[in-house]
Amino acid sequence: MELIVTEKDNAARRLSEILSGEDFDTERRAGVNVYRWGGTRCIGLSGHVVAVDFPPEYDDWRDVEPVELIDAPVRKRPTQEDIVRALRLLSREADRVVIATDYDREGELIGKEAYELIREVNEDVPVDRVRFSSITEREVTEAFENRDEIDFDLAAAGEARQIIDLIWGASLTRFLSLSARQLGNDFISVGRVQGPTLKLIVDREREIEAFDPEDYWELFADLLKAADDVDEAFEAQYFYEDDDGTEAERVWDEATAEAVYGRLREAETATVASVRRRSRTDEPPAPFNTTQFIRAASSIGYSAQRAMSIAEDLYTAGSSPTRGRTTPSTRRTSTSANCSTSWRRGGASATTPSRCWTSTTSPPPRATRRRPTTRRSTRPARSPRPRTSPRTSGRCTNWSCGGSSRRARPTPSGSTCASSPRSRRATTPSASTTARSA
Repeated sequence: MELIVTEKDNAARRLSEILSGEDFDTERRAGVNVYRWGGTRCIGLSGHVVAVDFPPEYDDWRDVEPVELIDAPVRKRPTQEDIVRALRLLSREADRVVIATDYDREGELIGKEAYELIREVNEDVPVDRVRFSSITEREVTEAFENRDEIDFDLAAAGEARQIIDLIWGASLTRFLSLSARQLGNDFISVGRVQGPTLKLIVDREREIEAFDPEDYWELFADLLKAADDVDEAFEAQYFYEDDDGTEAERVWDEATAEAVYGRLREAETATVASVRRRSRTDEPPAPFNTTQFIRAASSIGYSAQRAMSIAEDLYTAGSSPTRGRTTPSTRRTSTSANCSTSWRRGGASATTPSRCWTSTTSPPPRATRRRPTTRRSTRPARSPRPRTSPRTSGRCTNWSCGGSSRRARPTPSGSTCASSPRSRRATTPSASTTARSA
């Protein structure tokens, strides 16, 4: 009998579907699912089914000094008794074993842990290792046709991390808890990850407490564009060139903001002064690592647990695009209410000339002034002036018009538009405030 060992039960089921042509049965061993077809059995673990720990004689916090844990022996104990029992039962009957855990350091360590449990009951059974990046029929078939051996060096690296976590966490947790006389359920937990995380939280809290708000103004105009006698509304934003020549949206002086607002409010019409175009080549994005993936998922409202669960489901279903190639694309865009329609819909290029409006004394193509508004806000002390957004690829000289250029940065130098300052105020350097001033 050939025994296949995977990292999770859902991976075992998916692997069984592929290798058996979806013709398999399910049986129970020690309360654990085992998938059977022909002379093959497949069992899924639950991640790590054993854990590193100190011997029982080191359990008493008062009798054992924390420093003694640094050189204390480390042993392994089962944490999933039913799975360990089922694996041992199957291993006794196996003529060959295949380790099919995940293709990473932790997967290699979990495979090594399974290997050691198998060797306890069957010393002579051959053990192979298969590796695949996604559970698809092609990758799984190729992996089983090109079997390898367990990488014990890679597994040792994962095991070293486990032991360091144990010694670091246990010794410092005991030391701080005993020093503060906080024992029982009120002990002070310390860990290799907890310490740096706490430092980041403290630094961020101090930054929030030291935040010094400073007012600024952003000016927007709601305009009507007439094209073929059809009115089309859009929002335009005032911008100017900063001292270093970069485009900026925020006006930091109230008198200047009010003066510009007054001119914009008096304007009856607006026209295009000039249009700037440029091309940009976007390289394919780098793949996520776990931290970047969780951060991106959090930004759209997914918890870390939910995001990782979805990613795992996609992986086991063979849907995760772990392989593939994205070719660089050249995107040509221009800033305007016109071209932004194509940009927002995901078009790779926009060829329609953009239009931006500034006030003029001569009648331009008809644009009717609508409700002017103003935004007033604050910034953290000593924050850098905003620079051009990398998502915006074009700009007209005096105005940043809605759509793709909404966040463009333009100047109080001579350009006037029907707009007014809207007010916004931040009392702490929140994530959104920091991002806008970055």
